[in-house]
Amino acid sequence: MIKLCKEDTSCFIGGNTLEGIEAFNWDNNYQELKSNCPTLTSLLVSALTSKWSVKTLSFATRQHNSIKLVLGCLTPVILYNRRPRVLNNFQQLNSLQLRLAGCKREVFARFSHLGLCTGLFSTRSTIDRIRKNYNADVYEWKKKSFRLPPATTRI
Repeated sequence: MIKLCKEDTSCFIGGNTLEGIEAFNWDNNYQELKSNCPTLTSLLVSALTSKWSVKTLSFATRQHNSIKLVLGCLTPVILYNRRPRVLNNFQQLNSLQLRLAGCKREVFARFSHLGLCTGLFSTRSTIDRIRKNYNADVYEWKKKSFRLPPATTRI
């Protein structure tokens, strides 16, 4: 757990750009958790599976559902409580989804206390960070296409 919290290239680190957010992957989270926190992973797997379903990583009661999604939700909450300003990728994704759904301030306040999302102001700053470079290509095109030719002087 300590190794995972100190890494600079972890997939649990918050995505500061649109590409970082788009790179979110449940399988990558599970593989990184399995390699860096084997004890925590085996503890959670043994709590969620039975001896028949452990080979397929499915629930004890619902054999067709994978537990990778549940592990992908439980472990970011644990890591967020350890280093909330850095390991907040999952919470940023949830906050963006809540904002897009039009949730009220109370939902943000209650879910952020549970560690499921970031606060409302943090969500706004995440949206601003994403939007900052969103139109960069358009602005570059505009600068190139509307550049005036050099003025000619008549004698």
